[in-house]
Amino acid sequence: MTSVGVPLANAMGLISSNIFFPKSAPHYTPALATTAAFGATGALIAASLSIFMVLDNKRRDRKLGMKLDIKEVPTEILKDGPSVPEFRWFL
Repeated sequence: MTSVGVPLANAMGLISSNIFFPKSAPHYTPALATTAAFGATGALIAASLSIFMVLDNKRRDRKLGMKLDIKEVPTEILKDGPSVPEFRWFL
């Protein structure tokens, strides 16, 4: 997820730096509203992803039949990522 989020956040800098037009000075209401909308959307996506991770970890614990302490899991078995039953998301 980081490989998508960081470049996308950097691209938003390109957008925000090009929407502040002199004709909307001194309040820049359209540009600030656009920037706020992008920020709110990013916050909503981040919150949704966090909720998904928590719920998926709980689902994985129920499926495994116990609360897994991820510190006890060798990293070698986690190389296939989320397809491994012992995989857990970190927040």
